[in-house]
Amino acid sequence: MNEKYKIEIEEKLEQKNSQIKNLSEKNDQLRKYIEETDLKNNNLQKGFEKLKEKKQNLEAVIVTLQQQLKSVNGELQTCKNLHTDDEIETREPSSNFRIAKQGEVVTTDQLDKMLEKLQISFEKRLDTKIQKLVENFDNKITNLKAQPDYQSNPLLFREDIKKGIKNVDKTKTTTIKGNLEVTNQNIVLDQRKLMEDIINLDKLNSEPICPTSKQTYAQIIQSNTRAMDHNTELNHGKKNNDRTALDDEKKMDAVFTTVNYKKKRNPEIVGNNKKTNSKGVPKMVSIYISRIDADSTEESIKNHLIENGIKQFEIKMGYSKYPNIYKSYIITVPSNILEKIKEPQLWPEGTSISNFLYQLAKSKEQQ
Repeated sequence: MNEKYKIEIEEKLEQKNSQIKNLSEKNDQLRKYIEETDLKNNNLQKGFEKLKEKKQNLEAVIVTLQQQLKSVNGELQTCKNLHTDDEIETREPSSNFRIAKQGEVVTTDQLDKMLEKLQISFEKRLDTKIQKLVENFDNKITNLKAQPDYQSNPLLFREDIKKGIKNVDKTKTTTIKGNLEVTNQNIVLDQRKLMEDIINLDKLNSEPICPTSKQTYAQIIQSNTRAMDHNTELNHGKKNNDRTALDDEKKMDAVFTTVNYKKKRNPEIVGNNKKTNSKGVPKMVSIYISRIDADSTEESIKNHLIENGIKQFEIKMGYSKYPNIYKSYIITVPSNILEKIKEPQLWPEGTSISNFLYQLAKSKEQQ
């Protein structure tokens, strides 16, 4: 009984697994169809925007055509109001006139009829062009409106997806045949291109890469040896008897560049004898202390240094990005107290201590 029960359970599990696989395949198909529909919607929106631009362009074209019509009408009126000039000789006081160059007689009535025919033909052509453009634009707009609006009606979207899934199996066989035909055509074209490339390569290999010269190999070697054995002024001084030592130096200076080495600076020696009667002034060093509380002042920092045994110093306000939050000071001390003032125990928690890179300005006495 247990074995039968196990077999039934395994069969049910296999059925469920097959159902899950089918559902996953359908989900993949649905995703692909949704992506395709999104692309189509984006393309439709772009097409609609392009149609709007075309409509604007058509309106501009219509305006230009109307302006051309006005100009043509103006030219027609000017042609009607034409008078005979020196080149035109009048025969009678009536409407008949003769062009002296061509020797043809034309009446004003005939001219009016010709101009009217030209105007009518131009207007007809313009009307037909405008009608065709408007009809094409209206057809495109109707095609866009005929497509379903998935945003307002999501149920239509689901129905279209179901229809697409049903049609997937039907279209598989047809698409495979069409793809095979296309691939066969592409293979034939690729083979032709390969053959053409091979023929072109054979032609290139048959042709010489460099143009052939009429010089022989022996002549080329002789010319090279002559250039090697050429006597220069620097190598042979026997021929140039008038040359002086200064000329040689000038020529050598032109050939070789002189290198000027920098002089090494001697290191400073600092005295350390404390028993002498004379005294030396120690070197002053600047220290930059930042991130001190904004409520602090110079007097409070002076008192803090004096309490800790530092009496010889100068203090100056430094630059801080956020003066409302913290302040910074520049303190100058002798170099022998530098290690003491840099001790972290001397300063409150959170402050930063660093050497001040820029030297202080000289006093008026030093200048």
